[in-house]
Amino acid sequence: IVMTEYSKIPVWEYSCRGVAVMRRRADSWLNATQILKVAGVEKGQRTKILERRILSGRHEKVQGGYGKYQGTWMPFDTGVDLARRYGVEHLLTPI
Repeated sequence: IVMTEYSKIPVWEYSCRGVAVMRRRADSWLNATQILKVAGVEKGQRTKILERRILSGRHEKVQGGYGKYQGTWMPFDTGVDLARRYGVEHLLTPI
């Protein structure tokens, strides 16, 4: 795990299965898009999951700016639930 910044936003970054998974240091929010990538969910399916399940709750969609930071961000507990639902919670425990 490394501490770094994207667009002046401090994050912890953890590489898992070739995917950079981020957790914002200020509020501990997790990047849901990256969690689904670790789970091997294809882009079209990720979009459907994010639209149906995540976007109905608290979230922040980041578009533009630094590419690795982009995606849909969610509160920590919601992100852990997502990782659990898609069977990757054990892989993401370090973050």
